[in-house]
Amino acid sequence: MADSKTSPEESLAAIKKLQEHGAKIVIGPATSTAVSAVKEYADKNGIILISYASTSPLLSIEGDNLFRLVPDDTYQGKIIAQRMIQDGIKVIVPFWRGDIYGNGLYKATKSEFEKLGGKVEAGVEYKPHTGNFATSLHRINFLMWNQEIKKLDVIVSDSVKKYGASSVGVYVVSYDEITPILIQAPLYEVLGKVRWYGSDSTAQNHHITKNGDSALFAMQTHFANPLFSVNSEAGKVLDLKKALDKELHEADSISYPATAYDSYWIASLSLYKNDTLNNNNPGNVTKNFKEIVFETAESFDGLTGKIKLNSAGDRDGGNYDFWVVGRDNKTQSYEWEKEHSFEAAKQCPVGSHSSC
Repeated sequence: MADSKTSPEESLAAIKKLQEHGAKIVIGPATSTAVSAVKEYADKNGIILISYASTSPLLSIEGDNLFRLVPDDTYQGKIIAQRMIQDGIKVIVPFWRGDIYGNGLYKATKSEFEKLGGKVEAGVEYKPHTGNFATSLHRINFLMWNQEIKKLDVIVSDSVKKYGASSVGVYVVSYDEITPILIQAPLYEVLGKVRWYGSDSTAQNHHITKNGDSALFAMQTHFANPLFSVNSEAGKVLDLKKALDKELHEADSISYPATAYDSYWIASLSLYKNDTLNNNNPGNVTKNFKEIVFETAESFDGLTGKIKLNSAGDRDGGNYDFWVVGRDNKTQSYEWEKEHSFEAAKQCPVGSHSSC
């Protein structure tokens, strides 16, 4: 094991450390930014990567050594665009982090929303001021976020004047910095009058629900976040959730831990099959290791169900749930609640009468 610290530099150092110990296959990194930092090294050195949470479409490349057990964000972009149209949103103002993940998802959503007849304003692209939530609530960071949110407020205000508050939505793509963003947003009245939408990286984020100000704003704006769906009621998934809760005291979404769990089994089984072939047919092995990983993944029935991979080695399609913040009537605490499920690959444009 090696700690990537979800940092591009640390991820590359971690991959090199694992290679020194003889690793042929690595589970991770988790984020698209980290995967991007190590991908070239992995390809050149014959290391297979299985990422359980990286979703940027920019990493969907045929012939490389990257496998991903979640769909790329072209699917998520389609899902969130359809949801916004169904909610009556005609105009969205995007507010996104300017990295490979944020840019990829923003472009995918923009394309799908415009295909459905929606309008996408220029929005605000930001560079995250910190990658650590603990420091993101420091006063200096609030001042920095305030500058970004001022820009957002101006664009949203103009859009509301043109189209009306019920037709305008704010679309946010961020990581843990979402909490100071939601804390600062109520300072601008118009931002609380429109619907807000997020992504898989903010769905079920417990920092949001633990802070009263961010949770209240999320609930008031019906902050809806899509997340790749895993059957959370299945026996093995429940067992994993209990184990994580015990170890971490409070786990976030079970979706990516479940794909990580399946990744481990696929990696282990692939190594076993590879060793078996080598032992039984020394000097006459007909399959390379990458082919074995591909076949193992598609024959494996794990916590996340059957897996079908596309030509780039990414999961092909899947279901998504939408998560919103609610309030428990008994404890008065804020918590994440699941809404409804969608399947991206089978959705048709709103108003379409074809059998697409």
